[in-house]
Amino acid sequence: MRNRLLIYLLLIVMGMSCSSEKEDPIPIKTAEELAIESLAGTSGTTYSIANGGSIRRNNLDESRFFEGFTLRFNVSGKTFSSTNGDDLFESSGIWEFVGNSFDKIKLSGSKPASGVDITFTRTSNQLILTFNIPTPPSGRLAGTQALSGSYEIRLNQ
Repeated sequence: MRNRLLIYLLLIVMGMSCSSEKEDPIPIKTAEELAIESLAGTSGTTYSIANGGSIRRNNLDESRFFEGFTLRFNVSGKTFSSTNGDDLFESSGIWEFVGNSFDKIKLSGSKPASGVDITFTRTSNQLILTFNIPTPPSGRLAGTQALSGSYEIRLNQ
């Protein structure tokens, strides 16, 4: 009698563990969501020139002019902020993807890096930005030497 009771209890427990309830499938992320996560993580990511990062203009190292440079991309509101960006980057603003190309962004503002297509690539903990700033008609920007040229910026997370 005791063995039968144990067998019935065992069958009941096994039956409960094999319930027919289905778990909700994990939602598939869109290409834009994946690109946002690549650039800004899930809650924002700060990149820095420290620890081997660099800023090159026309294949010349310009990093010495950007000591302590950081660039942060936020998910919420697609905002960005920068420190020690000199005359190249705004201190803050909004970023957006260029059309349906989720490997290019534009930054808001009036500084030279604003309003141009910036291609970005993430490799492990490094962000690589490449863009071109055309020479203005006067060759000068706000009384300083022009910052025009082809840029490759390597920043570390």
